[in-house]
Amino acid sequence: MKKGIAVILVTLVAGAHYSNKIQSIGHNIAETLGFVSDTVSCDSSYYPGPNPTDDPSEFIYGIDISHWQNSLIRTAGDVPDTISFVICKATEGNTYVDPEFKKNRNYLDSLKKFSGYYHFYRCNDSPRTQAQFYFKELGKLYSFNLPPIVDVETVPKGYQCNCDNDMDSLLIFLQEIENLTGQVPIVYTNSSFGNDHFPLYPAFAKYPLWVASWGVKQPTIVNPWKEWKFWQMTDHYAIGNDSIDLDVFHGTEKYLQTFIDSSYIN
Repeated sequence: MKKGIAVILVTLVAGAHYSNKIQSIGHNIAETLGFVSDTVSCDSSYYPGPNPTDDPSEFIYGIDISHWQNSLIRTAGDVPDTISFVICKATEGNTYVDPEFKKNRNYLDSLKKFSGYYHFYRCNDSPRTQAQFYFKELGKLYSFNLPPIVDVETVPKGYQCNCDNDMDSLLIFLQEIENLTGQVPIVYTNSSFGNDHFPLYPAFAKYPLWVASWGVKQPTIVNPWKEWKFWQMTDHYAIGNDSIDLDVFHGTEKYLQTFIDSSYIN
């Protein structure tokens, strides 16, 4: 079981590259371990990678998960080298901790794998209380951990962020995280919600952007940002009957380490 899941992850990421060489590596690993790669359902033409004019070697790929996909971490064995980073849900609102957060964190920290842990922001909860709760659950971050991350988007059940006061509160949350951790946090949002709510707030531009922009050859840049650091290419990359989020970092592994180091406030 461990071996099979590990190969699924290899094939998942390799299949998203435009580089035939990288696809070949993933296929060869699957054959070597005796895994039937045809059981992985994916279509790289439908889930394209970065701009085909860019050199694929200048980008690295990763996944983001919550407890809904916990088995991909809990039973995977060593995460294959073709996955450069993993991002996991940590907390939500004032009180919720993802059931798999601590297991995922312990596992990834033991590998010293590039990894990050995000907070799902609820606009109807106190921004400072959320920041303090997230900070407490997050604990110490290591040199291979991404800066703190906040996920802000429209969701059902009255938690959606829709008005100017919500954006002001989000800035308070981000500033509190800076004060608590000494790092500049990352903002995750989708292109639709982002362009509806962020353009009038230039203060957000200082926070690196992780944008969800699916089924396109290049991500949509959300105003007031000028560039993206992370891109969630799809939320529906098929593995058998399951789906998983696939992400790109706009740079190499070496640059990812530089990005982490530069997030600390002098």
